Amino acid sequence: MIGARHRGDIVRRVTDEAELRESGRDAAERAAARLAELSGVDQHDIALVMGSGWLPAAEALGETVSEVSTTDLPGFAPSSVAGHAGRIRSVRAG
Repeated sequence: MIGARHRGDIVRRVTDEAELRESGRDAAERAAARLAELSGVDQHDIALVMGSGWLPAAEALGETVSEVSTTDLPGFAPSSVAGHAGRIRSVRAG
């Protein structure tokens, strides 16, 4: 078994690796669409994951266009680490 997919009360085993990858791609596309909706930015060219200690560097990247909570995006869990904001910024760089 590679993973499990939940549909209501039914749990189905996912044994096809290609199906599992497609499921991840679908989740990423849903999150990207929601981020575009919330940020007003149609497409993001790059994603950087930076820890809270990198805040000064993140601020130096460019103009923050929008900032949303990770919990506003499907598939993202709330931050569970003290001091981590759990925020996603859309930054206009360059």
